[in-house]
Amino acid sequence: MGYTPTPQQLAVHNADNFRFRICFMGRRSGKSYMAAHEIMPWLLTPKTRGWIVGPNYALAQKIAREVKRMVMQQLQLPLETKKEINGELYSMKIAGLGSELVVKSADAADSLIGEGSSPPGNMLGGEIRLALTT
Repeated sequence: MGYTPTPQQLAVHNADNFRFRICFMGRRSGKSYMAAHEIMPWLLTPKTRGWIVGPNYALAQKIAREVKRMVMQQLQLPLETKKEINGELYSMKIAGLGSELVVKSADAADSLIGEGSSPPGNMLGGEIRLALTT
C-alpha cells in the first residue's frame, strides 16, 4: 500500500505479541498514519469489529481518514454500510468480509460501552493522554 514504516513505527508494528501497546512519539512523526496501517490487517480479516477512539471526533478522524482512503481509494473494497457526516467517516462495514469499524469519541463516554453483549475485538486509541486529562 505504499507504506514504508520508519524504524520507530516498525518497532510498534512488530510488538504484536503484546495485548496493549503504547506509542510515545513526537509531533508529526506519523503516529496516525502508522495507526491506520496497524488497523488494516484486522479490518481485512472476516467478521472482525473494531473501534478508533480519540479524545474527540476530530482527533479520531485523523486516523479514520487514512483508513477510509486505503479501503475506498487504494483497495477499492465494496462497502455493505457506511455512515458519514460531512465527509467524515463514523462507521463502515466491508461487504463480503463483514468486518466493521466504528469511530468513537471519549467525549461521549456512554458511546464507549460495548454494543449488546459483544464489545469490539480491536480498539485503537489516538491521543489518549488528552482523553485522560480532560
